[in-house]
Amino acid sequence: QELLSPASVDQTIIDGSTNAVSGNAVFDGLATKATLATIAQIRALSGTLPNNYFYTTNIGQEGNWYYDSTDTTTADNTGTVLVTSDGKRIKRVIENGVIFLEWFGAKADNSTDNTSFVTSALNYLVSVNGGMIKLKSGTYITDGFTVPISVQIQGEGLGTTTLKMKSGSSKTEFINLTNARKASIKDFRIDGNGIGTNVNGILINNTT
Repeated sequence: QELLSPASVDQTIIDGSTNAVSGNAVFDGLATKATLATIAQIRALSGTLPNNYFYTTNIGQEGNWYYDSTDTTTADNTGTVLVTSDGKRIKRVIENGVIFLEWFGAKADNSTDNTSFVTSALNYLVSVNGGMIKLKSGTYITDGFTVPISVQIQGEGLGTTTLKMKSGSSKTEFINLTNARKASIKDFRIDGNGIGTNVNGILINNTT
């Protein structure tokens, strides 16, 4: 994949204003320019696209996207697929199978309920037969979840990244690795949030 400098990226946003891309933009080599836009602006598009390639500018959700004219059915999940108002699928360029929870709307702020965002990220990796979710520094609150086959979840360190069980959860396991072959979790701590003594922090069963 080609690394483009900010100067190589079209600075025109859909509404006609301009903005700089901070850092290098990673592109898929299919074109040399991308239209800068927010996620909301891409979703609002209809008719002829201003470009087949986009760079999202939302904080924490930045990245390169392309129009997939062959797909008319994949659902919008915020993180890796956006659907325009007339049904076009705009897809994120994924580097080395690695995705971030923030792409789906998550916040490591020790406040936001990230359950739906975790589910969306896991569902995406199931659809592509595995990959890695990267967690940033901070505390992500979420309900319990099951780690699918061939999915890795990695934080930034035990003293940096925390997964915290949301208050009132009825789950009996926080992180369930049952039948999760070729799966792994590492470099984060878990916080049971005082849920009780009948909850498994990590359940490992039939995992290789």
